Amino acid sequence: MLLGLTFSLLVTLVAAYYPDASDFSADLATKGQVAEKSSDFTYYAFVTFTTLGYGDLLPTAPVSKSLATLMGVTGQLYVAVILAMLVGKYSSSRAQSE
Repeated sequence: MLLGLTFSLLVTLVAAYYPDASDFSADLATKGQVAEKSSDFTYYAFVTFTTLGYGDLLPTAPVSKSLATLMGVTGQLYVAVILAMLVGKYSSSRAQSE
């Protein structure tokens, strides 16, 4: 949750400093009203972090494309690390019980 909220803050900051960094297909935000649409940015950050990618928001500027790539890769690495930790704990506890 904390990573998703951190990424939503970064997406909001990018939208504030680069208004044309992203293209909203459903006209979710208008320029100059970034604070009012922070829930849309949070939604986008979590969808990208979990690599669902519904396509509601399309990054168009290099900074927003880089941030989307970072979110997707971080989401995949997070799942891989958590699974590796769980498998390691399970296998070590099983080996000790035998």
